[in-house]
Amino acid sequence: MRDRWQQFSRATYFLRSKEIWTVTRRVGPFTKSKNLPGMELSNKNAIALLLDLNQDIEEYAEATVKNIIEDKDFDLTYPPNSGLTESEKAELTKLHNNEQLKNALRKIIADNTAGVIFNMLNLLDGTGSPKLHYDNWTGVKLIDEDLGADREVFGDTLHDCFYETYWEWRKLRPEKTWKLDTYDNKKLLPTLHLCHWGLRISPISICNSNHLQ
Repeated sequence: MRDRWQQFSRATYFLRSKEIWTVTRRVGPFTKSKNLPGMELSNKNAIALLLDLNQDIEEYAEATVKNIIEDKDFDLTYPPNSGLTESEKAELTKLHNNEQLKNALRKIIADNTAGVIFNMLNLLDGTGSPKLHYDNWTGVKLIDEDLGADREVFGDTLHDCFYETYWEWRKLRPEKTWKLDTYDNKKLLPTLHLCHWGLRISPISICNSNHLQ
């Protein structure tokens, strides 16, 4: 049952990605509520978090592909005793430095990272459970360090807004010769329908990443 709910949650996103927005909502403990259990997060901090996750996904994918294709730097940090064998490195050196290959690899890496983050956000939202130690799981909270009375409370689920936030990040990201999506014109980017965007966000405030320095 747990796996089926997680699969339904992921399928909900894919329906949205095709702009089919009349999706049946989850029921019971999965119903979206204005007061989500365990969620004491302000709208401002939720938006900042989701935008930062989308930015990191792109920039880490970009840095990884540059290391592999351009710099031939095959050092890994995960798992702790990670490392490529000499024969594995030899195969990677055969990859040619061309833009189509690099962009394809960026998209694959970004998609994989997004899947991990999506599952993590389901745990935080209380819409998913760990695959191990499930019987001992009591849930976790993500809260504001200081949720003042004047703060607008985030009234959605993080996993629901995560993929949709990509389009907001896409509008704010610096112009590059490549992109993860297939929209050539920013005017054609989808409009957010489900998430609460009550703030005006300055591109300057989120586009100062040090990941590629």
